[in-house]
Amino acid sequence: MTFEDAFKSLRNFGTEQNRIIYRRHGANDPLFGVSHSNLQHLKKKIKRNHLLALMLWDTKVLDAQCLAALIADPKQISYNQALEWIKQSSYYVLTDMLVQNLVYKTKSAQRIMHELILSKEEYIGRAGWKLLEQFASDNNTLSDAYFIPYLQCIQSEINSYPNRIKEAMNQALIAIGCRNDNLEKICLTISKEIGKVYIDHGKTSCKTPNAAEYIVNCREKKLQKIVLYSNTNNSLK
Repeated sequence: MTFEDAFKSLRNFGTEQNRIIYRRHGANDPLFGVSHSNLQHLKKKIKRNHLLALMLWDTKVLDAQCLAALIADPKQISYNQALEWIKQSSYYVLTDMLVQNLVYKTKSAQRIMHELILSKEEYIGRAGWKLLEQFASDNNTLSDAYFIPYLQCIQSEINSYPNRIKEAMNQALIAIGCRNDNLEKICLTISKEIGKVYIDHGKTSCKTPNAAEYIVNCREKKLQKIVLYSNTNNSLK
């Protein structure tokens, strides 16, 4: 797909209703208002196309940058370029898409996380904590000790951080607590100590998840899967 075709498709997919909704969530113009499902449709059609991603990003149109985050190649994007894209984001949805679909999949993901995670600039710091959430959710090789310094930071400093960083710290706490019994106990203690985390979601219906409740539910579901798997295997013997 050419740049002209991709940009035209984005423009055609945009709706005024989506633009209104996205602005309520903090999105800035210029934007077309393309739905997530249509972005995914274009991603499947284009697949990985790093050159096209670079061209789309340079338009400064939010929807084009979101699509760039979906189709850019983690093997081709440099450390400096990944950092630059994160620093140019001023919308939490775009930041999260960059982290989940691109930056986390690069060889520099941990290095980038360490570079960003202590920042109190709202979307830069958020990217660091969202990367930690990804590592907690997807990387089974990391020891419990790896997460302890970050948990200590959450415990002592979460309420001193800007809104969207604080939200990402809460989400990271949940992801870490879901890893195993030991981290569950630690994270539940931290959640109890910090109490309710207040996130300003603006004029939206979004709600802040209670970390303790989510962790307990997550662990229960994991244990149920283990029991089910064990029972299924035993029945096959």
